[in-house]
Amino acid sequence: MALILVVDDHEWVRQPVQAILEGEGHDVVAKSDGPSALEYVEGTLGSSQEPDLVIADHSMPGMYGYEWVGWARKSGFKNPVILLSGKEATDEFRTKYSEVRVTRILLKPPTQESLIAAVQAELEGSI
Repeated sequence: MALILVVDDHEWVRQPVQAILEGEGHDVVAKSDGPSALEYVEGTLGSSQEPDLVIADHSMPGMYGYEWVGWARKSGFKNPVILLSGKEATDEFRTKYSEVRVTRILLKPPTQESLIAAVQAELEGSI
């Protein structure tokens, strides 16, 4: 299965997402903030520990998800990213994410079914 990085400052979101993904057979690395997640991605680029997929929060302390994804993309991370948001995405919000190649945004907390379907679709699209 895949190695997935989950980045969310809220434990009540991060832990269930991690449990669902592990229940599907994925390996999960969880981070509670953008800087530690970016450090992880930069330190694993091109290795077997590079995430196949990232699931990131839209609003983290000190940064927005599109900023985090932009920095990860500039570092060389090319794999898919799913965004989690506590509110419906506006057109402006979607535009900012499409600029950094994020095409899938889920409301949080995501349902098990929506999370599994999104992960499967993103992983199949990246092969």
